[in-house]
Amino acid sequence: MAVQFNLTSKSVQVLNMRFISFKTLLFCFITVIFLASVGLVTAQADPQQKTGPNTPDRPVALTGKHSFKTFSEVTDPRILTCLPLKAKEISIVSERGGHFARYKIGEADFMNFQDYLWEASMGTSAHKRGSMGSDGEPVTWKYISQRFKASGLDLRANGWEPLENATLYYGPSKKNGAITVYFYDRKAGIAYHTAGYW
Repeated sequence: MAVQFNLTSKSVQVLNMRFISFKTLLFCFITVIFLASVGLVTAQADPQQKTGPNTPDRPVALTGKHSFKTFSEVTDPRILTCLPLKAKEISIVSERGGHFARYKIGEADFMNFQDYLWEASMGTSAHKRGSMGSDGEPVTWKYISQRFKASGLDLRANGWEPLENATLYYGPSKKNGAITVYFYDRKAGIAYHTAGYW
């Protein structure tokens, strides 16, 4: 039994176009899947990541000392992931391997941000929330200043005032050891954090 196809040049063109469209669609689909797997494309907008009137079209990595009135003025995506949306009067010292930040924020907003960090990590942190020894416990100003100094920043030399009633919080950590450590003084409404990128 022989099957014959009677294809005109018009039908060959249509088939060719459909094949090209299918190849193009398949290529786009595979590209989006790949980009999503490496974190360059997300399925939904991240409510923490907002842009403001002074935010450039593309991210700008910061180095050195910087001051900002609000979150929307910060342009470095490495800093934005560690900084609460409601942060105000922000001071940042940024280096290649990490950054240090000081900002004002209300207690409810700070605690909501801590919850957000852990929910956004979706179980990918190298440690569980609350599993680090002193997480959620009060710490002394001496401990905070020594911790920052060991990481490369002298708080007093930078004019950052002592946090007299601070509590320590650990953010989610990466498998390579990168972590953000937060110190929050509820009475003063001031937070410090130190973040390593690795």
